[in-house]
Amino acid sequence: MPVHPLKEAGGAAFPHPARHTSAEDARRGQALPDSPGDAGSRIPDLPLDDADCRIPDFSPDDADCRILDLIQTDFPLASRPYAVIGERCGLGEEEAFRRVRALRERGLIRRLGAVFDSGRLGYVGVLCAAKVPPDMLETFTAEVNALAGVTHNYLRRHAYNVWFTCTAPSQEALDETIDGLSRKTGIAVARFPAERMYKIKVDFKMGKDNDAGRVGLPDGAKA
Repeated sequence: MPVHPLKEAGGAAFPHPARHTSAEDARRGQALPDSPGDAGSRIPDLPLDDADCRIPDFSPDDADCRILDLIQTDFPLASRPYAVIGERCGLGEEEAFRRVRALRERGLIRRLGAVFDSGRLGYVGVLCAAKVPPDMLETFTAEVNALAGVTHNYLRRHAYNVWFTCTAPSQEALDETIDGLSRKTGIAVARFPAERMYKIKVDFKMGKDNDAGRVGLPDGAKA
């Protein structure tokens, strides 16, 4: 079943896979500083058009691959992370930063940011689905994407054609958010709370001596 991203958010940096979408990408821009020590300016995410559905016409060199292997799952939690990245990849701080920015601008890195365990922070979440008529898709997805608690929103070829995840500080707040969406749009939203938690970890191994990819449970996770 084809899946078309309408809004995405994720964790660490990862290479940009080939994708197909017919909807405008509503992801927010991710901050990347002007220099390794700056608080930063914002590099906007580009809308997904036909050109974005292809793997970027750019081949990372060995240094880029070392950086990508590192920052996917072990981005340094340090005051000057690019100095640490450079040291571990045999580069200077400025060079490491320049390469990450270039990879971001070329589309090999779609996002650079943290993923928090919302449950451990006291938040609750739910998977939602809705049957949205074609003439309401643009309006409905815009309302969904505007909700602060929505992290992913996908268009599927199915009777339930819009699927999204939503989190909130409490069950009451979550219910009010989804109920409010239904009241505003006139579209009922089905809710599918998780019965069992699974966490799948995917690393795209880029180095020449690494496997092409690795899929598994993160350290300490239980299936």
